[in-house]
Amino acid sequence: PARRYGEGPSTKTAFMYTCRRNQGYTLIETMLAICIAGILSAMALPSFAKMIQRQQTQSTRDGIFSLVQNARTIALSRQQHVVLCGSSDGVRCSSGRQWQKKVISFVDVNQNRQPDTNDTMLVLIDLEPQVNVNASRPLLVYRHDGTARGTNLTIKVCNNQQRTAQGASVVVANSGRARMDVAECH
Repeated sequence: PARRYGEGPSTKTAFMYTCRRNQGYTLIETMLAICIAGILSAMALPSFAKMIQRQQTQSTRDGIFSLVQNARTIALSRQQHVVLCGSSDGVRCSSGRQWQKKVISFVDVNQNRQPDTNDTMLVLIDLEPQVNVNASRPLLVYRHDGTARGTNLTIKVCNNQQRTAQGASVVVANSGRARMDVAECH
């Protein structure tokens, strides 16, 4: 009988050897792959940590920006003064410019710049412990017409673990408009 191309003992032997060879990996190949994966992940870990820190900073800035916009909207819609400030206990405004643990927003009926029993507490947000928030003044007061009382306010957000990195900020103009910006953290 005539043989067709690709048939015969030499082709079968090569095919069987190829099948046996591709059934699994050797111990050396597996260990080499694990070593390479370990080296690559060790190289990527610092970049991943920086990305997480940057994300925490931006997330805090975004939360404060939303809080500022919400405070202005409520001041305009209710025609009342709304205060936004840092707080250590979530009940009273702190007198300092460093907003440590919480940020509160409330309708200030008697305009004393502190939450009272007659005032309506609007929002309370907890700040991340590794994020440092500093404001150019202790509080933000929105008047009934949506303008901000006092000078322009800059709220700077930095990550405690990245002192030399670039941070984020929220800037509020006297007109009441807020914008997001970058900030230098020292």
